[in-house]
Amino acid sequence: MVSQGQVWLRQAQADDAAFLASGWRTSLRDPESADDGDVVAIIDAARASADEQLLIAEYDGERVGAALLRVTTVSPLNLEPMLTVVAPFVVATQRRKGIGRALLTAATSYADERGIATMATVATAGSREANRY
Repeated sequence: MVSQGQVWLRQAQADDAAFLASGWRTSLRDPESADDGDVVAIIDAARASADEQLLIAEYDGERVGAALLRVTTVSPLNLEPMLTVVAPFVVATQRRKGIGRALLTAATSYADERGIATMATVATAGSREANRY
């Protein structure tokens, strides 16, 4: 775990699947087809990959946010490394407490550690709060 003020960050575990599914409900495939098994597969893939981290943010002992960090390239034609922050979210009732900032600070540190100069975020078009951020 890493502390960023009152926010604690840690790697996701299988028991975080339901929390992540609720936060990513607009990003996952059709809700009738998806189940927690999809999210567990995402967690397992991130834990097994040298190029991914799936962070869970905790505040006062409660899960309050998450972000999937993925090293990729700028494009299939531009092979410059880039860190993509996929589907970051903070629970609506916990916003304005530095949780999103802590997740993005951790992403920046992860990129710096790997010598990556370019970062991007990925959020669904319908996610007003994520796109405003």
